[in-house]
Amino acid sequence: MNPVEHLLSILKAAKLSAPPESAEWFADGVDGYFQWSGALDECLGLKPKRGQRSPRYQYQIHQRDSYIRAAYNLIEGQHTYKRAEKLATEVLRFESLVWPNVKDLDYLPDHYSDLRKNLFNAFKTGISVPGSARRLWEIATNPLF
Repeated sequence: MNPVEHLLSILKAAKLSAPPESAEWFADGVDGYFQWSGALDECLGLKPKRGQRSPRYQYQIHQRDSYIRAAYNLIEGQHTYKRAEKLATEVLRFESLVWPNVKDLDYLPDHYSDLRKNLFNAFKTGISVPGSARRLWEIATNPLF
């Protein structure tokens, strides 16, 4: 398939399986791209306006927060804030003791815990990982979208 056929294939899949609002947004953007020859990011509304965060930055935050949530969910306990405090301790420990030795790796070896693997992936996004329990609690207890 050529690139246009790939794009149309994705459009068809979106219409069949994506939420209706998302499918309509994608279809409108692709239609605009083909009909008016605008840039695809503009037609999809992805080109940031002055003062807005870029889609790439938003995606990186989304990825970082997903890994923080996964790490948080690996910490045992019922009280959500106590878990965030434990996670803050782990983040600071990881950042000072582990990260300097592994930051150039693509992934952590299997002998590292799942918690540390999630912290590694959070740091690999390039977006600062908060070390305060308060901020980690806010990320961990709020939905992705």
